[in-house]
Amino acid sequence: MGSFDTLQSFLGLSIRDLPIEPRAVGDGRGLFATVDIPPSTPLFTIPARALLNIRTLAPHYPPGLTAIQLIALHLCLYRPVGSARRSLDPLFGSYLSTLPVEFDFHPLTGRVLCTNALLPPSVASALESLHNRYLQDWHTVQEYLQTNSRQLSMKPHIRLDRSNDALEGDFLWGWLNVNTRCIYHRLKSTRSHPDNLTLCPILDFGNHTVAGPCMTPRLSDAERSNTAPIPRLGDPLTLLSPDTPTKPGEELYLTYGAHPNRTLFVEYGFVVPCTSDDSRAEVEVQDLVEPLFDTDDGAVKRKMLQDCGYWGDWTLDGSPAVSYRLITALRLLHVSLVDSNGALQRWQDTLTGLRDTISEVNEAAWKETVVEVCAALVQRANTRRSSVPGDVSILWAEELQVASRVSNMLN
Repeated sequence: MGSFDTLQSFLGLSIRDLPIEPRAVGDGRGLFATVDIPPSTPLFTIPARALLNIRTLAPHYPPGLTAIQLIALHLCLYRPVGSARRSLDPLFGSYLSTLPVEFDFHPLTGRVLCTNALLPPSVASALESLHNRYLQDWHTVQEYLQTNSRQLSMKPHIRLDRSNDALEGDFLWGWLNVNTRCIYHRLKSTRSHPDNLTLCPILDFGNHTVAGPCMTPRLSDAERSNTAPIPRLGDPLTLLSPDTPTKPGEELYLTYGAHPNRTLFVEYGFVVPCTSDDSRAEVEVQDLVEPLFDTDDGAVKRKMLQDCGYWGDWTLDGSPAVSYRLITALRLLHVSLVDSNGALQRWQDTLTGLRDTISEVNEAAWKETVVEVCAALVQRANTRRSSVPGDVSILWAEELQVASRVSNMLN
C-alpha cells in the first residue's frame, strides 16, 4: 500500500491537519473520519504539482499521446518493484507506491477472462469494447516508444529493454489504474475535452457508494470560469466532505455515478447487490432485439434507424422503464413499409415531436414485443445465475430483476 506518512510528506500535508485517515477495509482500504466533520467541509487540498495528469507529465515527455495514454505509460515505466513495492519515480514515486499491487479482480485481466463466456451478452459486449480501447491505446504507446526510445531511455530509473510481454503487463496495470481511479479535473479550454482527467493522491483511497452522502471535489477556478486553467500545472484539487455531518470513525465515500452493475463490473471490476427498488439497474438488449430485424424489410428499417441515430443502445431499466431508443426502434419494426395508411410518416412525426404515438395498434405491438424480450431475459437469467461465480451471478440477477419489473409494468 505504500507509506501514508511518506505520501503526506510528498503532498506537504501533516497528519495533525487531516480530519481523515486511510484504514484497511477487507482486501482494500477506505477513508475514515478522525474527528467530527461539519457538512461540506474542505478535507484536504492536493497541490497541482502532485496531481498526475497531462499537464504535470507533459514537460517530461515528447508530445503525441492522449492523457490516458501518457499517464498509463508513466505508471508502466515506474511501476513499484521489489518486496517493498516502492516506485523509483522521481516525480510521483510516493504516490505510485500507494497504488494497487495487482488488478487480478478486474475482468480485463487474463485471470478473469476465462469467465467471459458466462457473462450476460451485454456485459461481454461492453467488456469487449473496453478491451478494444485498451488495445488501441497499447498499440499507440508501442509506436510512441519505438519513435522516442532514445529520448525515453535517458529518463532515470527506467528500463525499456524488458520483454514485450513484461512491458505490456506493466502497461495494463497502469492503464487499469487510470481507468478505475482517474477523476474529472478541468485542464483544457472545453469541458468535453477527453484530457480533462487526473489521478489524485488520497482521494482514490475512497470507496464507492451507490446512494447516500459522499465526498465531492470543489469546483476549480478553471471550471468555475469555464476556461483552461491559468497556472502552468493547472489548479489544485480540494475535496469536500459530504453535505451531512460525519462522526469520528465513519467511512467517507465517493460515488462513481448512478451506473448499472454492467458498467461497474466492466469499468471498475466490482458489483453491488441488487435491491428491489434499484432504479440504476439496467439491461442492454441489443442481442435480443437486433435479430427481430432479420426480415424482408429489416435491412431497410435498420438503415433508417442508423440514419436517424436510433440503431442500438437499446435498454430496459429498473425504474422500471423502456428506453425511448428502444421504443422508437420497435415502433418502426411494427410499421409496414408498404405504407398505405401513412404509418411511416406518423413514425417520423414521433421523432420530431409532432405526434406522441403512431396508433393504438402499434403501441400494443411494440409493448408485446418488449414483454417477449423480457420473457427471454428471465428464462436466460434463471438458467445461468445459479451456475456462475458471485459477481457474475449478481449481473444475471440484475437482468432478471429489470426484466421482471418491466414485464409487470406492461402486463
